[in-house]
Amino acid sequence: MLRVYLRQVYGFTYRQTHNIAKSPIGIFEIVVWPLASLFSIGFLGSFVDVSASTNISFVTFILIGQCGWSFSYVVQQALSYGLMHSMWSGTLIDMMASPADENQFIIGNALAGVIKGVVVLAVMGVCSLVAFNVNIFAGGVFAVFLIIFSVFLAAVSLGLIVLILIFYFGQEAQVTAWTITGLTVLFSGVFYPVTILPPLIRPLSYSIPLTYAFIAWREITLQGASMADVSFVLLQMGVSSVLWLAITWSVCLFTIKRARKIGMISQLSD
Repeated sequence: MLRVYLRQVYGFTYRQTHNIAKSPIGIFEIVVWPLASLFSIGFLGSFVDVSASTNISFVTFILIGQCGWSFSYVVQQALSYGLMHSMWSGTLIDMMASPADENQFIIGNALAGVIKGVVVLAVMGVCSLVAFNVNIFAGGVFAVFLIIFSVFLAAVSLGLIVLILIFYFGQEAQVTAWTITGLTVLFSGVFYPVTILPPLIRPLSYSIPLTYAFIAWREITLQGASMADVSFVLLQMGVSSVLWLAITWSVCLFTIKRARKIGMISQLSD
């Protein structure tokens, strides 16, 4: 009796581990996400040691990163959840058969993310000012608005990457909706400057639009830089944001068309 019981337990254990072993996406859950968290905390600790010998406001530095990343996270999740809720409710195939096209789906969910993101940013901005005497808009409303708009474009690109992976690999790719945020924190300098990263990783960081957004935001807030002073950073931010968006949007539309042809849409609706 005990042998049968343990064999059944083993069956469930084997099923889970076998699925992870054969899934190229499942590896994110047990390797990528833990390592991203580990290195993020480690690099943050290194930055704390370095900033202790400077006159930089560590609290302001961190809060700018947290506010910007929170806005990005909400926008990205609006796109990801827009698809996943349709999958979970079994209505994805109906949505894809409706007169609305893929572009309308992307734009509609992105705008919903903006609405939620603006609320999040406003609440966090007020709380930062009241609780920590940190004004995240000290660099000027227009400058911060320009930076936040770039963050929005970058967040849409991240959301589109999640959609691409789900439409390509299937439901198992849903985990990337959460793991991609960990990679964003790790590489884009959310809580520490990218100069803390090893030299071999920095080129990857400088290819991410969010990196430039955080650099510009902190320079105008912490160092009192004008928009002219950070004009080159803003240019890099704008170009990389548009480039990322153009590439991910095009690939996403291609992946959705592929999913229609091979029957992935019906699989995602099951």
